[in-house]
Amino acid sequence: MFSLGKIIATAWTHLPPIWVGCVLGAGILLSLALSQTIRAWEQRELEEKAAHVAGEQTEKLQVSMLRSMEVLHSIASLHAGEGTIVRSQFRRFVAQALKRQPELRALSWNPLVPAARRSELEIAAAADGFPGFQFQEYDASGQLIPSADRAEYVPVYFIEPLDRNAAALGYDLGSDVRRRASLEKARDSGQPVATAPIHLAQDSGDRIGFLVLLPVYHGSRPAGFEGRQSHLAGFAVAVFSVSDLVGGAFSKLREAGIEARLFDESPNGELIYDGFAGVGRPHSSQLASGRDAVAWLEVAGRRWAMVFQPTPQFVTGQSRQQSILVLIGGLVLTLLGTAYLYGGWRRTREIAVANAALQEEVAVRQRAEAAAASANEAKSDFLASMSHEIRTPLNAILGYTQLMQRDARLAAEQRDAIGGISASGHHLLGLINEILDLSKIEAGRMELNPSDFDLASLARGLAATFQPLCAQKRIGFRLQLDLPAPCRVSGDEGKLRQVLINLLGNAVKFTQSGEVYFRVKPESDDRWLFEVIDTGLGIPSEEHSEIFKPFHQGSGAQRHGGTGLGLAIARRQVELLGGALELQSERGIGSRFHFSIALASAPSVAEEPIRVVARLAPGVSVRVLVVDDRKENLDVLAGLLSSIGCDVMRASGGQEAMELVRRERPSLVFLDLLMPDQGGSDIAR
Repeated sequence: MFSLGKIIATAWTHLPPIWVGCVLGAGILLSLALSQTIRAWEQRELEEKAAHVAGEQTEKLQVSMLRSMEVLHSIASLHAGEGTIVRSQFRRFVAQALKRQPELRALSWNPLVPAARRSELEIAAAADGFPGFQFQEYDASGQLIPSADRAEYVPVYFIEPLDRNAAALGYDLGSDVRRRASLEKARDSGQPVATAPIHLAQDSGDRIGFLVLLPVYHGSRPAGFEGRQSHLAGFAVAVFSVSDLVGGAFSKLREAGIEARLFDESPNGELIYDGFAGVGRPHSSQLASGRDAVAWLEVAGRRWAMVFQPTPQFVTGQSRQQSILVLIGGLVLTLLGTAYLYGGWRRTREIAVANAALQEEVAVRQRAEAAAASANEAKSDFLASMSHEIRTPLNAILGYTQLMQRDARLAAEQRDAIGGISASGHHLLGLINEILDLSKIEAGRMELNPSDFDLASLARGLAATFQPLCAQKRIGFRLQLDLPAPCRVSGDEGKLRQVLINLLGNAVKFTQSGEVYFRVKPESDDRWLFEVIDTGLGIPSEEHSEIFKPFHQGSGAQRHGGTGLGLAIARRQVELLGGALELQSERGIGSRFHFSIALASAPSVAEEPIRVVARLAPGVSVRVLVVDDRKENLDVLAGLLSSIGCDVMRASGGQEAMELVRRERPSLVFLDLLMPDQGGSDIAR
């Protein structure tokens, strides 16, 4: 089945160069279309630039409002700390804030005054230097008159700066419907609330302002609705003139050529500031037309909409030549491309042949990579299988040497020879185990076998193993355990032990003087740090990244033997345990290997002493059946059991074993799980 690309390539190869004319026409059409697209993009870019400029000014206004909220919260904290506020204290407290924030028209303290205390506070204010002070409200004609009798008042009691806000002193915010609605909302919510656009009591003109009201309570803010009503002490109030707040921002927009207006988000969408006309009286107006862009400003529970449009001045200040340049460039490229295609038409067949050859080469390489991956996997499987097959007879050799070492009739030379065989066999077994572990890791078959164990006992057991080796080399061995004893944890004890044996074995092997230091300590509740530090040869910094690679031996390490697999396996096993094996080392000074892994706490258990049975007690008879298809395994296990006094019977297959069990009734049966005729599990069932 041919793809569309192949069909086009075939047609291009075999048809006359009529395609060149088609490409020329398509290029011209594409250039025109692209030019129109760029022109539309230029228009969007103009709008986005205008939105960006307006957004910057909106963000500055938002930051200014947030600073003002901080001042109100500071006044509330002053009341909470002092329990009450006096006039001189209030004046000093807000003076610096008013200097730092010129957009603030005023800051005031408006206590909640019950009707019973009205006279008391009016007299106190008069005594405080304000003769004739009284609670006031506006009448129908807009004149200030003494407040009518009400259950409670919220008068402007302190206000700064006083010189330009004296007219508002004593004005009862609760006397105005719009202000009272905001007071009640702030009281009940416990949050700062901005009023709708209003005429300020201290301004005689038509300028528009608004108040931000922060409720202040006796003590801390009550959690419940009723508690906030009953514990209200008053309001910290920030007074803003809209023109003072946004005039600077709108002037910068006007200089940039952007027309902007500010609306309060209300059902009628009240215009509160016109960037070109200045401050106007609030009146109903459509919030935004379809062409207008809007940036929103959050003001203490209210939303203001900054509606803006780029003016011709803004448009002329921007470059609009890209669409023309794109059209010219597109036409030039079309002509050049047409000429190139005309010449290239004659070379198309050669290119097609070269492309086919390249694809074949890629396919060959991909097949080679797949074969290499398959070979690598086969190598890992082969190593795992062969290591197992080699280890089985080697275990028999070690078993026979163990039996021979138990023979008291051996001469000293014979015992030394058998000891050499045993040591060499164990060394070979260790190398095979390393190869087997590495092959398991590379094949992805290494798994965790978690169990509960005593971490302190593990560390002390390792110390007991390596201290004699250090004593033979006349170097020190120091163990530091920053953990309780016993310390029961849950994890893979076997892999942790193998990692530590590798690290401690290397430390002892490469240290000729000084000491080996082994430390275990907790990092957190369920995470533990393990450190092995030596004063040995050290590892040059250029080898740090190579030392953990399989079969790599550091400089100067060849004379100590080994395969170079220990650290590679240790790092992989630490990663399997959930940690990372790290190295710090310097040539001639020593090395520090450390890692941390998670070991969950395990329940404590009563430890029972381990009884070592060297031989059965006199008169005790235990009949044991050993079942294995390998003669050497039968000989070794039977010999070990006989040496401690057991009466041993042997069977080399499942049928023979079943007959002996029925006839002899043994007390104990050892079964080989992997026998050719019948497995140990089947025999047991």
